[in-house]
Amino acid sequence: MFTTSISVLVCGLAVLTCEMAATAEEKAEVPVEVQTLSKATIFAFGGVGFAGSISAGEKQYRKVMEMPQPLPWLRLIAVSGTPEAKLYALCGIHTLDKGAFEAHVALLKKANPTVNTMSGCCMEHMKAAMVIQLISTGLYDDAPAKQWPHLRNPSDCTGSLVPYE
Repeated sequence: MFTTSISVLVCGLAVLTCEMAATAEEKAEVPVEVQTLSKATIFAFGGVGFAGSISAGEKQYRKVMEMPQPLPWLRLIAVSGTPEAKLYALCGIHTLDKGAFEAHVALLKKANPTVNTMSGCCMEHMKAAMVIQLISTGLYDDAPAKQWPHLRNPSDCTGSLVPYE
């Protein structure tokens, strides 16, 4: 009986160790830009604060959008990031694949958490559904289309590089 219990315990520890190693290995493969954006605590585009600087979240969003295939990373952030990070991900998904946008919106809209947003010098707390409405109107689509010319037609892009013509 005692030997059986020890065997079960050792097997359980071995499985747990393998799972932990796999998780650490998977995290190591996620680019730092994606990891950082996933932790965003403020959703903001454009100049913010007294200096009118670009927010840390927008900087990371831009870095993700500049990646050769941003869409899979945006999808990952949309399911595993903070609520503010999910909003950045939804902006990118809306720009790159409007067809997939609604599917990614559903869970966040249902939970409808209060998110931190910033515009200029003003910090606001808004419901995610309100920000999602703004994203769905295309409010945040223009800047990426101009900044990432390698996306020939952002509305039907799959995230792969396409030469700009």
